[in-house]
Amino acid sequence: MQPIDVGTQRFTVNRSAASSPAPAPALNVGSTVTLADVATLAGRRVTAERLDAEFFADPNRILPMVADWTQDQLYMLANMFMGEGDRRGTAELLELLRWLCEPGGPDDATPHAVKVEFVTQTYDNGVFWHDEEIFLHCTDGTVEPYEWPEDHHQDDEWRAKDERYTALLADYSRANPPSDGDHLIVDLITGKFEHTSKWSQD
Repeated sequence: MQPIDVGTQRFTVNRSAASSPAPAPALNVGSTVTLADVATLAGRRVTAERLDAEFFADPNRILPMVADWTQDQLYMLANMFMGEGDRRGTAELLELLRWLCEPGGPDDATPHAVKVEFVTQTYDNGVFWHDEEIFLHCTDGTVEPYEWPEDHHQDDEWRAKDERYTALLADYSRANPPSDGDHLIVDLITGKFEHTSKWSQD
């Protein structure tokens, strides 16, 4: 086992496994690493244990570990995490929209939604995608407002889904801020999110 220096602290890397056809060597992490170290170790196929979110949620523990980082390095890492969070949020929002618009069953012959269209709503703190006034583009070519099931807030599953949908759409508005009058079309089949300045049927 050969130690390597990372900043002012030390890691231990299992070098012996790197020269054999066995899985990539493990990196026993005792602290954070610099971005250059991450790139170097990744190039050598050195893998790390999965990181514990609670560990990084403590500023008193994390900030001293990055005290020597530059502003650009801090922003680079923050942007990477924000981008990944936005990607996952968009994927989850898509799945929730598919759940909300799911047909009644495999034998349900009534037209069902293939796209969802959002309009904007202006608040004191900016313009956001409207979470209630949404429109469904159906298989028969018609466009109709989405109707929430009556008393859906009385159902625990529906209430939880609704709350999560509202939060995710607000996050999407933050990550992809619309202008007043914009439209957002979500293709439920392809998963594509498209911003436009006009109704998609125009």
